[in-house]
Amino acid sequence: MKKLPLSLLAGLAFCLADIPTAVSQDFNWIKQISGTGPDYLEDMVTDANGNIYATGFFGGGTIDLDPGPGVTSFGPANGTDIWLAKYTSTGENLNKREREMS
Repeated sequence: MKKLPLSLLAGLAFCLADIPTAVSQDFNWIKQISGTGPDYLEDMVTDANGNIYATGFFGGGTIDLDPGPGVTSFGPANGTDIWLAKYTSTGENLNKREREMS
């Protein structure tokens, strides 16, 4: 299965995450998270409160998982690492984690 770069996919996925519950299905918002090396979005889900959970992996650089003006950068410990982030239904960053892949 081919992986799409996170910077291309993240904006679309965050924008569409709210569509199943939206009545009018209007374009609501878009955010971008990206890194200095290859970064990929693996999966994204929402909970009953509309919070968005996203997971993926990155390597060869750093990744900023805070789509706002703040910066929360992680750098890979050994090649490729995985990440998990939680956002509100409006795209504000709530929590993020990074783990080394062995």
